[in-house]
Amino acid sequence: MCNVSHVVELPLEGGVLGPGCRLSLPMWVRGPETSGVQEIKMLFMYRSEQENVKMRHRTLHHTIVINTASSVSLSGSAHRGQCSANSQDSGDLQLSVQLAIENMNQLHDSNIAEFSIRQVSCVSSRWSLFPAEDITEDMKILGGESLRVNFRARQHNHYSQGEVSNKLLAFSNCCFGKNIVDSTSTPCVDFCFRTLPDALPNQGTSGLLSSTSTPTISPSPSSHELSLLAIQEKARLKEDLECSQAAEMLLVVLWKAFVVDDDGESHALVGQNHISIIVLDQEETTHPLHKKPNEVKQLKFSKDPKPADKDIPTAEVLMQLLHYSLQFQPIIEHDFNQYVLCRVPIQLQIYNCCQCELEVFIETNPADNRLSQPTADYSAIFLPPDSSTFTWCSLSSEVINIPPSKRATATLHACFGGPGVYNLNSIQLYVKNPVSSPPKDSADAKSNPFDISGQRPNLLKQNSLPTSMITVVERNGSKT
Repeated sequence: MCNVSHVVELPLEGGVLGPGCRLSLPMWVRGPETSGVQEIKMLFMYRSEQENVKMRHRTLHHTIVINTASSVSLSGSAHRGQCSANSQDSGDLQLSVQLAIENMNQLHDSNIAEFSIRQVSCVSSRWSLFPAEDITEDMKILGGESLRVNFRARQHNHYSQGEVSNKLLAFSNCCFGKNIVDSTSTPCVDFCFRTLPDALPNQGTSGLLSSTSTPTISPSPSSHELSLLAIQEKARLKEDLECSQAAEMLLVVLWKAFVVDDDGESHALVGQNHISIIVLDQEETTHPLHKKPNEVKQLKFSKDPKPADKDIPTAEVLMQLLHYSLQFQPIIEHDFNQYVLCRVPIQLQIYNCCQCELEVFIETNPADNRLSQPTADYSAIFLPPDSSTFTWCSLSSEVINIPPSKRATATLHACFGGPGVYNLNSIQLYVKNPVSSPPKDSADAKSNPFDISGQRPNLLKQNSLPTSMITVVERNGSKT
């Protein structure tokens, strides 16, 4: 089969190469994954302008032998940033992007002296890339060295406004030199569009379903329309939920290499490497990993597992529909001689990461948690004995609705009976499963989210908060 992405039409003046004419064109070739002597095979096809000839077209094979050296290896990941307390930034969900660049050459066996990182570009329909720190020194990597750079990714405005149908790719550049390289021009943009993963749409592609199969026996128009709407609704819901874990960005690293040939002369070569970050909290790498052989285990017979429903998101996606954090003053001074209890306001910032409205249940009392079975809190063993517990004096259970890609704030209050260091991560959030079918009595279910046993199977437990420490100290003297 012919790979269409590897076919290029030569730009000829008038579309014709005249007799005895010669045309020279620059050509950029994507290098192979391994170093050494390589063969690049090319196939040229040309056809005659005359009609009704016996031989309509001809082909010409050409092979180029090149000696390639190793360049750089990339590894990167994207993670969610902390929720901002500023209401003006409620639509800008930011990501923390880490990128590691390693020089795959060694000093003793390579003619490449060093790599200089010129620019890192981001190709995405959802995110724009910004540097997380000011880098004043040259981004140079010697043989065997590696470099790690941190970036910030900010969500586009049309995503925060719910316009997720806009799939046009945007380029954002982080330049480390004096001149910015235009990533939207040749040859950078050509390599980008030819190596885009399936998760990133090409320009001009849109739509919810790419194709819909037609059954052998077509039903009546009314039932067919209902079936098609049901399929589209399931696909739309799955896509909206999977947005919570989607990074969908392509990082392009533009570099310059200083090469010393066999005659001792130095040359400067430019190139680029790509890495795709599709899912959050998952490290991607371009260097081929050597897989260990699988151990032969004892043969066991079991029933065939039920095939997973393709229209239902995975459990990992359903556990990360929300991103939430606590906003509070880290150090509190209180006079316990005058007031026995110290009451501190805590702001709970909740962000809806998906593109559908969510019904969120907030649980602040783990001892009376009716939404799930209690689990052991192993972080408590690292706390001092006198500050192992505190009390939430606000509602133990609260329900709020959060629109798509919006942020909500809940005000909580914590009471402390003495000075110490306390961990506030006892809050647990649950989301009503948007995939499950609603109960028969929806009005009763909305007013009472629990069944007779105090449990509710269609609630999805979200990932727990990280360690959130607050320090309460004794204030010397009392104010009058």
